[in-house]
Amino acid sequence: MPAVLDPARRGGAARRRPAQVHAPARAGDESDLEHMWAALAAGEITHISSDHAPSTREQKADGSIWDVHFGLPGIDTTMPILLDAAARGLISYERLVACYSEEPARIYGIAGKGRLEPGADADVILVDPAHRWTVTASELSSKAGWSPFEGRELTGRTVRSYLRGELIAGDGFLAEPGVGRFLPGAGARSE
Repeated sequence: MPAVLDPARRGGAARRRPAQVHAPARAGDESDLEHMWAALAAGEITHISSDHAPSTREQKADGSIWDVHFGLPGIDTTMPILLDAAARGLISYERLVACYSEEPARIYGIAGKGRLEPGADADVILVDPAHRWTVTASELSSKAGWSPFEGRELTGRTVRSYLRGELIAGDGFLAEPGVGRFLPGAGARSE
């Protein structure tokens, strides 16, 4: 998942403008990982996003490193990784909501998203913060059918997801594709 940092906090641009860093921030050792979680908890990392690239194992193995699909599947595990971090006390649940919902909506100018308040779209997830589980391919919804986190034990899981107040996932139900809609944010090109 790419690290998105606020250049103004790093002595960069005077305006608050996100800078996307490729390759993603990676921990070389436990100390790096602790510093990354601390930076997220302190607000030095302003928000989290995931580049979901749902290539199958076969697609990832078909050719040289330069010919195969780039990226990793992330949509199934980003929230569980953040919930696990909150359960372990690395970040607060409030900080999780801020960095994974409120800040991205605010920064990218997506009206009606990122907050639960009158007039907002009522996009809500319900979580079980105590649910312990192990990431397995059979538990994933992505067409990739695998995860770099397979075998990892996590605490915390999304139980239900609502989009504009309507259930779209939970209790074995997954809405048909197409219930979402494109929402241009600030800076979107008009055609």
